[in-house]
Amino acid sequence: MALYDLDGVGPQEGEPVAFHWPLYLNLIVFVPWLLVIPLLFRPANLNRHAWLVLAPVIVLQVPLGLLGWAVSNAIGGEVAVFFEMLLLFPLGLAAVFLLADLLGTFLRVGAFLGAACILAVVGIVGAAGFGTLNFDTAALTILIGYLAMSVAVLAGFLFAGVLCRKQFRAGMCALWMLLFGPGTLAALIVCLVVAVVIVQAVMMGAMGTDALFMFSALVGGVVGAVFAAFVFAAMLTPFVLLFLGSPVYRERLAAVYGQDATAQPVLETQE
Repeated sequence: MALYDLDGVGPQEGEPVAFHWPLYLNLIVFVPWLLVIPLLFRPANLNRHAWLVLAPVIVLQVPLGLLGWAVSNAIGGEVAVFFEMLLLFPLGLAAVFLLADLLGTFLRVGAFLGAACILAVVGIVGAAGFGTLNFDTAALTILIGYLAMSVAVLAGFLFAGVLCRKQFRAGMCALWMLLFGPGTLAALIVCLVVAVVIVQAVMMGAMGTDALFMFSALVGGVVGAVFAAFVFAAMLTPFVLLFLGSPVYRERLAAVYGQDATAQPVLETQE
């Protein structure tokens, strides 16, 4: 029923209009799960240790989904884009974990590129599902944010592998991932904000640059980057705990780094 002022071109309150919303459009958002669920039934994943990858996914998706629903109802549907991006990322990581045994058969560069492709496929499918198979502005926003997190987590894995290249220590690898992953994301956000401020300064140069605006934008960008880094670290923590506690995923991670986890303790100890 129309309840808005139509500026004299029609009644403010018109006749009810029926709108049909097909059921399948509500189910499209679950399409990324259709990429992850078949991976659980690969022969290498038909064991309870491999299926534990669902634990961090559920731990993250349930509270984020409820929080997103509550905030969207209180503020507006626009914030759903942010939460959809956060909900999609655990599925991308789960797909990488479930295929890590295959990645471990490649050279390190091949494993890195393979993980990047897996994350990209899940992100593209998930963003397309949110946009009901149409890449609108919201879907592109989700994809860009998701890819930024993917770059950050890949950087964390890369730096951890470099620093642990001589001897694999799962505990140290976890620490480096939790430092370099969120740190990379924060750096990406700060670089983006700086680039926007520079463009704004160039465009406003002829009219005079507002120094207070530029300073506020930079401070806001840094604060936002720090907040994003903490949120990202919290999202990575369940997956880090998974490969620390699961011998299956610990061995897969070591294989990706070209090392043997069975001969190494989780944490380095002093005798």
